[in-house]
Amino acid sequence: MNKGQRRTATGKKINKKTIVFYECVLKLLQEYEHQKETSIGFRLLPRQSIRINTIEKKYWLKFYHLFSAFLYSKGYADGYVGSIWKSIKTLVRWIIKEKALPIVPAYHWFAITQTQNNPVILSITKLQFLITDESYSNELTPNLICVKDIFVAGCTLGLRFSDLLALKKNNMITVEGQVFIATIFQFKV
Repeated sequence: MNKGQRRTATGKKINKKTIVFYECVLKLLQEYEHQKETSIGFRLLPRQSIRINTIEKKYWLKFYHLFSAFLYSKGYADGYVGSIWKSIKTLVRWIIKEKALPIVPAYHWFAITQTQNNPVILSITKLQFLITDESYSNELTPNLICVKDIFVAGCTLGLRFSDLLALKKNNMITVEGQVFIATIFQFKV
């Protein structure tokens, strides 16, 4: 998978960040197996049977609840847990569709939690404090100073974190002695 052989449903190579996330999910599954002293496995179904489907459904629903509880016990938020389940659903679909293995489509029983994030609003006074207070900045470690600077830039420029980190020196332009940041956004419809 690291060599980009696996592709998305549209035929594009899988993004390197997606591969890193899949590896994180794998580590979490392995940690869960080790901690619970169990193993997670798919049963190959020689034929369809209501009895076997019922057993498999109970197995996967139990796993869904136990693994979710394990993830929440590690302090993960709903959005992250949902993204983990989304990747597990993708794995099950891939096993069924690409590998043509006769397993129960367990992904039907995995519910992905939808979260609505409420924006945190920073007052102008607090933003000015972060920008101008020297004594506060002097108490921060170099890493926290970098985080603060990125945060302040995001607040003042209105750019997402990923867009901020993608900025390069050539994004800065000078017009009549004033410095501006020029970016090109591509909207997906």
